[in-house]
This record gives sequence, structure tokens and C-alpha cells, in this order.
Amino acid sequence: MKAVKFEQANIMLAEDQPEYETLPIWADVDENRHAIKNIDGSIRDPQGEVISCFELTDEEVNDIVKNRRIWHRQITFWNAPMPISIETQNPFTPQENLVDNYKASQGQ
Repeated sequence: MKAVKFEQANIMLAEDQPEYETLPIWADVDENRHAIKNIDGSIRDPQGEVISCFELTDEEVNDIVKNRRIWHRQITFWNAPMPISIETQNPFTPQENLVDNYKASQGQ
């Protein structure tokens, strides 16, 4: 399984850390780490959402079809685990894409 860059990714985690693979993510902040605003200027729900995308190998796809299971491992640094969601569909809604398109049209 390999992390893949996707259109909405706005941060590259561990980009300059050779001991880790770079993880493209979308986080609910802009490239300057400020809270993202909606088109009307209001601040988005500040829930600290982060989205990443992974591409499976053919062998992994076959394993999922055969076993019907996905395992999730999370490092918590001994803090309470945060809620997670593992999905098969792109989580970006048309509304979120409208916000991104508006920002792009404004040169942001």
C-alpha cells in the first residue's frame, strides 16, 4: 500500500524526513497553517480533520476480496485514540470542491 498525492492535498507530511515515506494529506488549514474559511468568510468547523489517500497493490486488493478485512494501525503516543474513518469513496463533497475552486479563482 502506498500513499498517493491527490488533488486536494495541501500538506506533505515528513517530506524532508528520509526515515519516513512522505504522506500527502488534506488538513482543514491552508498552506500557511491558518484555518480554512468558507466562501462567505466564516471559519470551517474546526475539528482538525485530516484526509489521506492510499493506492492498493493487486495483491492487497485480492487479500481484501478474499478476507473481506482491512486492518488499521494507529500510533497514539499513549494518548486517547482519535475517531477515524476508513472509506472506499472520495470524501470530498461537491461543496468542498466549490470552496477549493473559489479559492483557486481568487489566486489563493
